[in-house]
Amino acid sequence: MRRLIQLIIGSLVILLFFSACSRPEPPADDSILRKPLDELTVEDMERMGAVVETNYGAFRFRFFPREAPNTVKNFIKLVRVGFYDGLHIHRVAPGLYLQGGDPKGDSTGGPGWTIPLERNSHSNRRGAVGMWHAPLYVNDAGSQFYVMIAHHPKMDKTYTVFGEVWQGMDTVDRIAHLPLDSTRGQPGAPLSPVLMTRVRLEPLPNSARP
Repeated sequence: MRRLIQLIIGSLVILLFFSACSRPEPPADDSILRKPLDELTVEDMERMGAVVETNYGAFRFRFFPREAPNTVKNFIKLVRVGFYDGLHIHRVAPGLYLQGGDPKGDSTGGPGWTIPLERNSHSNRRGAVGMWHAPLYVNDAGSQFYVMIAHHPKMDKTYTVFGEVWQGMDTVDRIAHLPLDSTRGQPGAPLSPVLMTRVRLEPLPNSARP
């Protein structure tokens, strides 16, 4: 009888353990998505991320607001007004990165203002998200961003790394392997256009926070 009770208790403990492990994460608080830009704290920005939806799939990335607060706020501002919706991933540097966010589509466009470089310790490793600027003008970033396909440390401290893909690198790789058309004036333009149908913000699950 005692052994039977021990078996029942043991089974209940195991059942409770696996129930706790399989319990879904509670929904993240989305109130921060409606908070005024000038009231967002570093902690708020660490609790949100971006979703880039394209005609080839979607990818998600988290922000690094402690190291690049102005860059993150600038990106959030642009997303909130729908700046990126309908723009293209207009360039692929083979084996290096994807580039998008240019309303002109030729790597020369922007939102009408620029932001300064925020050097930090984050490396341009695979999945890193950074702000693009003209190579000779480090304080000339605006809306164009890139996603690293592979690690390229020579770009470190030359561009602002302000985030990192945490889900959807398969989409990034799919776009990175599209055939390129270099006859349209923009070297590295995908032969089949890659449209960012929507870029939006979302609260991050705890497991995805930096």
